[in-house]
Amino acid sequence: MTEERIRIGQWLFVRYGGRFVFFARFLPFLRNMAAILAGTNSMPPPIFHVASGTAAIAWVMFYSLAAYWFGEAFANLASPAAVVLGLVAVLIILAVPTLVLRYEERLLAKAGCETPRPPPGPPA
Repeated sequence: MTEERIRIGQWLFVRYGGRFVFFARFLPFLRNMAAILAGTNSMPPPIFHVASGTAAIAWVMFYSLAAYWFGEAFANLASPAAVVLGLVAVLIILAVPTLVLRYEERLLAKAGCETPRPPPGPPA
């Protein structure tokens, strides 16, 4: 992690923090990290609570209604759905870092313009 990439991450969290917290609820690892990242980036608590609460409600409704509606049909769809979802997951895992690397310079320029630079510390 370079200082520039950390600044990009902070800028993205400031700009899209609520959306990140919402969508992180649906991904096991990010679900645990969203609160830590929100606190580290000084996300206002009301925004965090609304995003997290809304995502929790959506998550519970989606999964409970899906189980209710699909019932026995879910067992028949599990194998093909698992393959499709696995392929989608691999595509997402490969696409996100590729997009970040592709647009890193542009994101760094935006992050530099919209976030204040920290004061220089003592020389190491």
